[in-house]
Amino acid sequence: MSGIGSWGMSVFKRPSSNSEHSVTSKRNASVQTLLSASSSTNISREWLCQKVNENICDIYYSGEEPDAEDEMCKEQPKIRRKRIPDKPSHHVGLWSVLKDLIGQNLTTIALPVNLNEPLTVLQRMTESFESSYLLDRAAECENIYDQIAYVAAFAISGYASSAERNGKPFNPLLGETYECDRSDELGWKCIAEQVSHHPSISALHCESDKWVFWEDLTGDLYFRGKYIRILPVDYRYVKFKTNEKTYRLERPETIIHNIIFGKIWVDHKGKVEIVCLDEAAKCDLTFTPYSSFSRRYPRVFGDIRDLSKVKRMIRGSWNEKIEIAFNLEDDDGEMNAKTASYQTVWERKPPTPESSKYYNFSEFACTLNEYEAAVAPTDSRRRPDVRMMENGEWDLANEHKLRLEEKQRSKRYLREAENLSLSEGDGPIDDYCPIWFTKKKMLVTEAENEIFFYKGGYWEAKNEGDWSMCPDIF
Repeated sequence: MSGIGSWGMSVFKRPSSNSEHSVTSKRNASVQTLLSASSSTNISREWLCQKVNENICDIYYSGEEPDAEDEMCKEQPKIRRKRIPDKPSHHVGLWSVLKDLIGQNLTTIALPVNLNEPLTVLQRMTESFESSYLLDRAAECENIYDQIAYVAAFAISGYASSAERNGKPFNPLLGETYECDRSDELGWKCIAEQVSHHPSISALHCESDKWVFWEDLTGDLYFRGKYIRILPVDYRYVKFKTNEKTYRLERPETIIHNIIFGKIWVDHKGKVEIVCLDEAAKCDLTFTPYSSFSRRYPRVFGDIRDLSKVKRMIRGSWNEKIEIAFNLEDDDGEMNAKTASYQTVWERKPPTPESSKYYNFSEFACTLNEYEAAVAPTDSRRRPDVRMMENGEWDLANEHKLRLEEKQRSKRYLREAENLSLSEGDGPIDDYCPIWFTKKKMLVTEAENEIFFYKGGYWEAKNEGDWSMCPDIF
């Protein structure tokens, strides 16, 4: 078992006060702890020395609160970590775990952390905003067809993180939250919350000066013997502040292959639609499944059209690049494959050579579970089973995962009992009310679907340091 979970590291710039000796002594002690820990973990001494020399501040692997001396780090610019501890070489007997689950919906079944990666679903939802500059470009477009083309590119780029990643993210606990404030770096901040347990629904709200993005993530995950099939049943929405246009985005089906034998790999397939809810414009995309015989390119293709004519074309591969043909000289005309001239609008940042040692995480993914002060007590960064898995302590992670799931069940039974005593005796009702989201109708859609909207208050509570409304879930 790794000893890395018991410490945190901080490296300070040279202080000018009389506390220089105590801070330096503390830093040296932390470095010695790091180096001694490296002999019993998968983290190399060379990597630890590199982290020390990079003058990095605020690297807390244990998820513990910084002490008073560490508070000085808050005043310095945030330098985010670029990797996490190496994945332990645990043998995972997938067949022994999954053999009795064929045909079942895995979203309702507790599984060991051996099948996971050290991120939650809420954090994975946030990861798609790594390519948020595509939404920024869409907001600047004066032409609605250009705008929807960039929205489509953003929708496709979000699947790049699944190219080599085969670990299942942790299911969030009911009431669990995750905040990600990248206002200074990327121009947006995001809040997500697990608003329902059965069915599992994760709500997200992300906002910048140019756009607002929201979604309810829900779907079914089935084990079919050789593969796992993920069927999304949710929509995503983005509204641009520049022209007040709102778009609805669908998702393709996801297949995880070779669950039992061979190398696990992920693919996406199916037809999806991106619709402007204010004008007669839409994008039809087709995700084609990989074939070892045809090795076809593009893996994704589609067109942007009005009621009858093709105005823009898009093609690419969700794990490589995306190209758009904008060259329609007359917007009253129609584009076709012979006249289309494509230009690249997005390319996937290649993974670092050593990323295979730590779950094939990108540099951006490595920052998602990095400790940050002042987040809500329900934040995924504070979740002990995820933190311990990241630190390589898988046995402890499994113990805490079971404890958290049992605590969640106990709370549900109490809510059902309380609601039953107040009702007419029609049976148990789990009437849970989310803290930061509320359910209401999306009036601009044809079906007027009820979805969860952010009702505000989170960032104000953070500024005031008041988390009294948060449930005890960890």
